[in-house]
Formats: sequence, C-alpha cells, structure tokens
Amino acid sequence: IEPKNGQWSSFFELFVDDYGEILVPKLKLVNSLDFEKLQKLDFTLLATDKGQLSGSMEVSIEIEDVNDHSPKFSKTRYILNISEMSHKGDLILRLKATDGDRSPTNGNLQYFYTNQVPSYLREIFLLDASTGHVTIGADHLVDYEIFDKVLLHVKATDGDKEDYATIEINVLDANDNAPQIDVTFVDGGQAAVSEDLPVGSFVAY
Repeated sequence: IEPKNGQWSSFFELFVDDYGEILVPKLKLVNSLDFEKLQKLDFTLLATDKGQLSGSMEVSIEIEDVNDHSPKFSKTRYILNISEMSHKGDLILRLKATDGDRSPTNGNLQYFYTNQVPSYLREIFLLDASTGHVTIGADHLVDYEIFDKVLLHVKATDGDKEDYATIEINVLDANDNAPQIDVTFVDGGQAAVSEDLPVGSFVAY
C-alpha cells in the first residue's frame, strides 16, 4: 500500500492470503475510527509479480457517522426578565445547544417544548424549532397582573438523543393601568347637595 506510512496505517493492517496462483489482499481494522476526526481515507494498493510487472488500484474508504454524541445545552436553566409591555415579534432568548456529531444527519438539532408546557404558553412564547429563538407571539399577551413568573421546559434533539433545559421568565410590572374614579352620592346617585345640609355631612364616596 502506498504511501507506506500513510494515515491508513494507523487504522488498518494489510494481510495477503495465498491461494496458489491467486493472492487475496485483506484489510483488518486495528484501531477505532472516529468520524469527527477523520471522514475519508485514500491510498493506493499495489501488486507486483516476480517478473517485476505491477498493477495498482486507487482505494477510497469513507467513514460513516453514527449518532454517538448527545445534544448539550449551554445552560441547564436560562433566567431572564421581560417587561409586560413586550410586543409581538420581540426576541427574548436564543437557546443554544451543541452536538459532537458533525454529519448533517446526526448533528442537526431542533428545539421543542416538552409536554409540561401548556398550549396557551406556547402561543405567548413562540419557539422556533430550527433556530431555538423564543419570541413574543402577540401584543398584550404578557401581563404582570395575570402571571409574574413563567417556567418553560424545553428540549434539544438530534432525532434520537435529547437534552433538557428550563427557561425561567420573570415578568416585570409596567405602569400600564391608569387610575379610575368612581363617585357615588349617598342620596341615590343625584349629583346635588341641599343648601341646608349641615357642615361635616357625608355626601359621597
């Protein structure tokens, strides 16, 4: 095999079985392969007879990836504060997970909510499966007076293996409610006061 001390020699050993007039070359794997470090091996197989005539064949071995790495979130818990005045389309979080598998088949990650997250929260906090971006689903959906804290459980998956994380969202109160005035008169709602009403009388509340 050429080159004699090429990269192939770290992983394979050449054997030749002699069947009389026929020689059968065989390659034996002697060390583990890792797709993340090596995707392809190229070498030349040479054959020479006693008359010094030779022939050759180009050999290319492609290493196939297996799903031997799991996704991993950058954090197990993401904590963020948002205003209840957040608007539709506002980006509030970029989830980030990595996978040691380099092939598109096993290294492509998608993001989803777990079954613990109710549908109404999924509509408020939209999760993009491809990018991991979390955005506000519509105006006026985030309301401090309804909830001041939300827990969202998410997973990253490569189609087989998964990792999990929690998003903790603290909703901050905003001055979004104007004071309201309501006056009721004690005489049945008439906005009138008798001129002989004694000082100190209670007329309205």
